[in-house]
Amino acid sequence: MARSRPLRRLIDGRPGEPGRRIARRTTLLMVPAIVGANFTGAVVVVSLLVWVLPTPDAADEDAVLIVNVAAAAVYVVLACLVGTLWGLGRWRATRKWLVRDREPDAAERRATLRVPLRHLNVSMALWLLGAAGFFALNAAFSLLLAVIVGVTALLGAVTTGAMAYLLAERIMRAASARALAHGVPEKPVLPGVTTRALLAWALGSGVPLVGLCAVAIVALAGEGLGERELALSALALGGVALLAGALITWQAARAIGDPVRSVRDALARVESGDLAAHVPVFDGSDLGLLQAGFNRMNEGLREREELRDLFGRHVGEDVARAAVERGIELGGEELEVAVLFVDLVGSTSMAAEHPPQEVVARLNEFFAVVVEVALGVAHRQVVELG
Repeated sequence: MARSRPLRRLIDGRPGEPGRRIARRTTLLMVPAIVGANFTGAVVVVSLLVWVLPTPDAADEDAVLIVNVAAAAVYVVLACLVGTLWGLGRWRATRKWLVRDREPDAAERRATLRVPLRHLNVSMALWLLGAAGFFALNAAFSLLLAVIVGVTALLGAVTTGAMAYLLAERIMRAASARALAHGVPEKPVLPGVTTRALLAWALGSGVPLVGLCAVAIVALAGEGLGERELALSALALGGVALLAGALITWQAARAIGDPVRSVRDALARVESGDLAAHVPVFDGSDLGLLQAGFNRMNEGLREREELRDLFGRHVGEDVARAAVERGIELGGEELEVAVLFVDLVGSTSMAAEHPPQEVVARLNEFFAVVVEVALGVAHRQVVELG
């Protein structure tokens, strides 16, 4: 936990920092995130094709390998370049109002919250285009090889898209919090808990499982795979599922757990009597609506407490508490009460000749004595009657 705090401060920044600093930090983090997501997808594809998935024999295996590796290298570089420029273009609208440190309008706020989803769309579009291209490229050598390479590229698309979404969502937290500080949408802008869980499953478990299915397809196609080759492929994909699945699930759980933990901590403060507790809203999904809902609820509690305090100052705390607990019946009630009338000689002239603060201070001193004496007399009567 202690090691993650410096990284968390680096990404989230400090409360109340200028929007220009948030925009600069987010831009600097967004570029390596996009490149890293595409690079991760490329590593997954190359690793599956070269070391894990068995491929059918082609007429010239060396030529096939050289063509695919060269095409993959060129396409990954182009995908990183286009994806970075495309993603930063989608980020430009958000950066504008942050740099100017002004309140965003409804359209700008919505665009800010949807940046992670747009990064997902950009990554998926580029990788789906690449999958189609690699399928066509390898169809000239072997249709089965083209299917395997195409499916593997689709796995890279899922990996890259999920990584891009999760990274962009985390990097955009400070900008999203600044946008949501000026208003929370009535409906979630981003997919919520279900989508995050599905992304974690797709990236951590779905990709290796599809790889296992591809191994089975090659074996059923009659390629004469040996038991050792099948066992190594299954072992590699199973190891990836265990390690990557645990890591990605942990990251997705943190993305869900951080908003819930912020609400839980604020609830603990309210339970201890601190009604000034406030949850920073930094999530554009239904979890953000949960955070905003807590703030609205706590604001209502503060208003109710202020009204009760104000009411108690006028009629007394005991009367106010009884009114809150039992309610007030319209039309009146019959109760046995004791009334003490006190007249302070010269109070009218004192109020006319002295400042209000001084008059109130003197009246408070006087009535403090009256209340003390009245309570003492009441106590003695209770003792005598008891």
